[in-house]
Amino acid sequence: MKEDLYDFYLIPHGSRQGIQGPTRFHLLYANQEVNARALYELTYRLCYGYFNYSSSVKVPSPVTYAHRLAYFLGEIEAKKSLTLPK
Repeated sequence: MKEDLYDFYLIPHGSRQGIQGPTRFHLLYANQEVNARALYELTYRLCYGYFNYSSSVKVPSPVTYAHRLAYFLGEIEAKKSLTLPK
């Protein structure tokens, strides 16, 4: 990891068959000094926090939840715009 970029790769999941590719993580913003080891550990542990799956996932659970929430809110807004009279 380059100390100025906080860029790292992680393979939090196992493979039953074939090869697993690593997921690249990049810290975009930090308002205080970040311990690299703690950042790795937190990211790794968050990959096991997804409630619909008992094993690990490739993307940390808060990122997956945010993506799903944005998708559902987009669908609601799209339905609202279709039902409102113009």
